[in-house]
Amino acid sequence: MDDRRTGATPAPTPIPSPTAHELDVAQLRLAQLHLGSDGDAWSAFAAGAEDAVRTLGIGRLGIWLYSDDGMALRSYLVVQPSDGETFEGALLRRRDFPAYFAALEERRVVCAEDALTSPLTAELTAAYLVPLGIGALMDAPIYREGRIVGVVCHEHLGGARAWTEREQHFAASVAQTFARLAEEAERFDVESRVGAAHGQLERLERMAALARLAAGVAHDFRNVLHSVGILAEMIQQECAGMSPVQALASDIRVGVRRGETLVQNLLAFGQEAPSSPTMLDIPAELRGMERLLTLSVGSGVRVEFAMADRVGRVLMDAKDLERMMVNLALNARDAMPSGGTLRITVCESEHDQGGLHNTTWVLVELSDSGIGIPADVVHRVFEPFFTTKGERGTGLGLPIVEQLVGKAGGYVRVESTPGNGTTFRLFLPRLAPAA
Repeated sequence: MDDRRTGATPAPTPIPSPTAHELDVAQLRLAQLHLGSDGDAWSAFAAGAEDAVRTLGIGRLGIWLYSDDGMALRSYLVVQPSDGETFEGALLRRRDFPAYFAALEERRVVCAEDALTSPLTAELTAAYLVPLGIGALMDAPIYREGRIVGVVCHEHLGGARAWTEREQHFAASVAQTFARLAEEAERFDVESRVGAAHGQLERLERMAALARLAAGVAHDFRNVLHSVGILAEMIQQECAGMSPVQALASDIRVGVRRGETLVQNLLAFGQEAPSSPTMLDIPAELRGMERLLTLSVGSGVRVEFAMADRVGRVLMDAKDLERMMVNLALNARDAMPSGGTLRITVCESEHDQGGLHNTTWVLVELSDSGIGIPADVVHRVFEPFFTTKGERGTGLGLPIVEQLVGKAGGYVRVESTPGNGTTFRLFLPRLAPAA
């Protein structure tokens, strides 16, 4: 058992430190690292990351870049050479890990010999450190033009580890190297993949602004509905024996309940609750939801699951995953009024979101055998308040799905053929190999 989980703090593991000569030679290699004639920034970053991993004898190194005006860190590249794996796209949000973000802004290098107990990094324990087996961190912010634009995370797998002063200077030089490479990349104009991610983020930011407006309206509307509901109840009580009046009052109360449901959806859309992200095994999570999803679609719809054997893990809130799956299941149910099949598959998928190389995502795919979506409106399904269901729909179910997927650093796509069903594909960023 790890003593740190029982309250005892072990001594840092005696790891052989690289010699001064080894660090000097590694720094020279980093200084000579540059983009090729094709301006392939990702390959240069990967080469530098793998060199730093070998030099320090660590298990993982991650390059994370600020997004959302510094309110989040998005993994640009995480290398784990022992598994031959690279990961990218996950999000860490400032509101979920405020002490860690503050530490990045207050120190040239954030050193945590025992990352699980250090006040600088302890809040990462349940969500990030323990699931990945990380015992010590040495994180160096990346500076450009005097401001932090990201961080290089040197991650020791195992127990605690003492970091020498020379190693900390080396970590800072690694961050400086990546800052220089980023400047070269701009000159080559090869940030299209990052640009695509920022484009997605800008759309989510616009949605968030609309959501906040909707939430404000919902608060006031809820108060009005509450008053109307009380008055309708008083009318029913005062007009006992007057059937027509009571019937009208009953109809009013039905309308109030429907309005209250809409208000709850508006509030849910507009007020993003604090998250509890953790490393999720998506197939295992969905197997645990099988009964919930089956009940959600009703007896007329058969739910089928197809899970790949080994799927990388995703950093996200389990409640968010459940909510988006239920929303999509209900959407599929409404598309199959006469019954049908909802097939849910999970696998890893290589997909290029507009960059220089394919990225491996965890793909969750939901396909129904329903009526499909007309071609002229399928591009609008994620617009807040847009619905094809008339009075039965609020137009918030799918925007909430897109919001939650984006919150995890992923994105969602839809394909539909009228008469032949609809498929939603959720691309979620891997941050760790299969457990």
